[in-house]
Amino acid sequence: MEKVKELLKPLWIEKNLTNKRLVELYPDLSMQQRYNLMEAKAIYMILAMTSYIPYRIDTEFVKRYTDEYPTQIVRSAAKDKLQQFSTPLHLALFMTNLLELKKDDILLDSSAGTGSLLMFARIKGLSLNQIYANEIDQDRVDILEYFGYKTTKHNAEFINDLLDYSIKPTKIIMNPPFSAGLKTNKNNTKYGFQHLISALDRLEMNGRLVCMLGESCMNHKQIWIEIANKPNINIIENYTISGSEWYKNGTTFGSQVVVIDKTHKTKTTADQIKTLYTPKNYNTNSEVDFNRI
Repeated sequence: MEKVKELLKPLWIEKNLTNKRLVELYPDLSMQQRYNLMEAKAIYMILAMTSYIPYRIDTEFVKRYTDEYPTQIVRSAAKDKLQQFSTPLHLALFMTNLLELKKDDILLDSSAGTGSLLMFARIKGLSLNQIYANEIDQDRVDILEYFGYKTTKHNAEFINDLLDYSIKPTKIIMNPPFSAGLKTNKNNTKYGFQHLISALDRLEMNGRLVCMLGESCMNHKQIWIEIANKPNINIIENYTISGSEWYKNGTTFGSQVVVIDKTHKTKTTADQIKTLYTPKNYNTNSEVDFNRI
């Protein structure tokens, strides 16, 4: 925690950061470490501002804190291998809204990164005792712990098997690697599905999961049918996210945001697959309903 606190100090007085300036501020860090700290500052500022003033939380508000930052044009080998692309904060806001959080929920992010997908749950009213983060990268773990999250370091492809049994999430939010496995150099969309399926196994009954997956997941209809066939699984919504929404975070790969409820069956497998393959389009300019719980 103290390490991150010290590293963030040079950023507090900086405005209109550039990639060159980040290098000057942190000559001994990798570019990914610099970007992690840049993201941490944005998260800290939004948390701080919304703690004291009842701001309207919408896409425009969030982008005030992110548009001033440089595009993450330098990609490390580790970032590419493990696909460590943090969720853009305006998409994190959108995904949190889809969770439909309640005041007694227990929330898990199984691939938490720097905490972008957890921030708005805190703003909505969940306490740190209600939030669990899992992340394998130590630099990002340090940032998560700086923000006070209870953090584990499991391979999230097997999160249900590895996470302590006492952790019983009623809501899960996740942006796992789309096609990267921890133990292999070969990319395959099945790894993203393994994250999803393991998380669904851990999700409590009557819970909801909101997951970001790569657009190529739509090429695997049979896997989706197997998921839809699972007991108590209902695919509720699917949104198409343009790759342009990711540009500032270092990629332009399109994605899908899928909402899945774990309840007694309310939809047939055929209806779930129809919902999945008639996705809605995310509009970055749309107003987000973000009331506190």
